[in-house]
Amino acid sequence: MSGLHPPQPPPRDRSRDPLRKSALSRLAVVLVVALVGASCGDDGGDDAGAGGGAGSVDAGKAPGVTDDTIKVGVTYVDLDSIRDIIDLDYGDYEATYQALFDDINEKGGIHGRKLEPVFAPINPIGPESAAAACKKLTEEDEVFVTIGLFLEDSPLCYVEEHESALIGGNMTPSRLEKAKAPWFTTDPSADLQTDAIREFDEAEIFDGKFAVFALDNDEALLREQIEPALESFGLEPVEVGVLAGDDTDIAQSNLDTQAIAERFETAGATKVLVVGQSSVSLATGLESIAYRPQILLTGSLDIIGSWINDAAGNDLSVLEGAIAADVYGGRVNQFREPNMQLCVAGPLKAHGIDIPEPSDGPVPPGTADPFSSALPACKNMALLEGLLTTAPEALGYDTFRAAADEMGDLPMPASERPYRYGAPPHADGDAPISLFDFDSAKGTFERRTS
Repeated sequence: MSGLHPPQPPPRDRSRDPLRKSALSRLAVVLVVALVGASCGDDGGDDAGAGGGAGSVDAGKAPGVTDDTIKVGVTYVDLDSIRDIIDLDYGDYEATYQALFDDINEKGGIHGRKLEPVFAPINPIGPESAAAACKKLTEEDEVFVTIGLFLEDSPLCYVEEHESALIGGNMTPSRLEKAKAPWFTTDPSADLQTDAIREFDEAEIFDGKFAVFALDNDEALLREQIEPALESFGLEPVEVGVLAGDDTDIAQSNLDTQAIAERFETAGATKVLVVGQSSVSLATGLESIAYRPQILLTGSLDIIGSWINDAAGNDLSVLEGAIAADVYGGRVNQFREPNMQLCVAGPLKAHGIDIPEPSDGPVPPGTADPFSSALPACKNMALLEGLLTTAPEALGYDTFRAAADEMGDLPMPASERPYRYGAPPHADGDAPISLFDFDSAKGTFERRTS
């Protein structure tokens, strides 16, 4: 915490930061180390959407399905496309997914059909690459379902514009309302935010004055979910700041963040509740000023983890005393979880993919981190296999959607308990959340055990 106007620390050299931070802000969503970003929970109540998307799509529609095959699109972050900006090594996404497809096919496929993956790497900077991949997979390849990486509003290209089934992406009520095709995810979803606020409130973490910070991309989430949730718990922030995100001018974005932070400090806020995907923007903006509020993160451990682990280094003092509410973690726990080990030590190892135990701390420069690709692959494929196995042989979007209600408990890699799928708001699996405290000595968030 800081006083109102303590001495300013010396400015850091940010000659490389604009491009680096631009990539980092986009990559934050990619780092879904268990795709545990911000979803699930008790789903306190939004009914938007139906059946994982149930608009005008033909219920019997089954593109990419033949008597012998099911065509599946797979998107993943193309780290090579941004290598000159930020050097990350998350292993071989394509080989990891391929090993899991091969394992299913070698066992006879699903209902006699082999799964045929079609890969589409995504450059995470800007929307162009994601849009091109969507067009190719849905129009040219005509896949039955696409799984993997979907940033911000990109799921709507599939489930709304092309009426194509999807596994992945961040669900919000407004996006679910637009979905016309089945949509399920293991990814962060908006309802975790409400559950996170409930957890903070029950732990009396909102004592004192607090402010709320969000990116404009998350303003709908702020207005539709966060503010009503705060009101329902009798909580009122002293200030709310919405940052106009601009990947092309990070220096200006930092200045705008600092201006918002000054308003927070003037209002007496000693805590800042971070909404959605805005944690990296806030942390970056706070680095060069002295204001150090306690940061409360709602389901963004993997997002802030990208910033903590950035090889170029950041000022971790901005996270002193930070608390996060998120699904099961950290990475060592996720790796050792029995169902994750079934994936890592089973089909991946059998197909030559070695996934060593990861670290909960920063990954040293130049060090491979294949767990970051194995985790989303194992989780997405577990959900895909569960839905396809539960659906009858007469596969279509109607039976695929209905399979979620019939599947029951689904053992999920890297989760201490099964996921349970159904119509929204349960299309994200309803994973439970925990509280995590930032350990400044380790540079990691440690899960509370009581």
